[in-house]
Amino acid sequence: MIDKYQNRYHSGIKGYTTSIEETVDLLKEKIKGYTTSIDETVDLLKEKIKGYKYVHFLGVSAGGYAAILFGSLLNVTTIISFVAPTLCNTTLVHTINYTYYDLQPFINNKTKYYLHVDSNIANKNDPHHMSQNTRLKRQNNIKIVTIHDINLPKMRDTGELTKLISDCVNNT
Repeated sequence: MIDKYQNRYHSGIKGYTTSIEETVDLLKEKIKGYTTSIDETVDLLKEKIKGYKYVHFLGVSAGGYAAILFGSLLNVTTIISFVAPTLCNTTLVHTINYTYYDLQPFINNKTKYYLHVDSNIANKNDPHHMSQNTRLKRQNNIKIVTIHDINLPKMRDTGELTKLISDCVNNT
């Protein structure tokens, strides 16, 4: 899924749905073990990860937002994100659950956070600007990794992405 509206899926999936509720209905049709709220999702994920010693969440952009949110709520071992927004932009997001508007209150001191930011994004209003993540650096378990011009397909193809993820997971 790609968040073409750039608003953490609050306006749905372009060409398929127009809201989170419609997206939930679509996902219910596609997958089993669905949920209808963040709280239900946390409960489902908690059940799925029960019994594992190490649990790692990873995401890019809106997926990074989800990795940070759900990983924090579940106290997972490691969260690895790339250019993740941590504040919802209310000019882009028209329907939003304000409980989760800002991820700062959900950051815990048990999870290791590896937040990869792109120093090439200059516009502070861009939801991928590094300030979205650097504002969270208030605890020793959060590491901000600055990369100039993050290009994940290129990093994947060169093996750099695999090494980076392995380094994060192995430092647990």
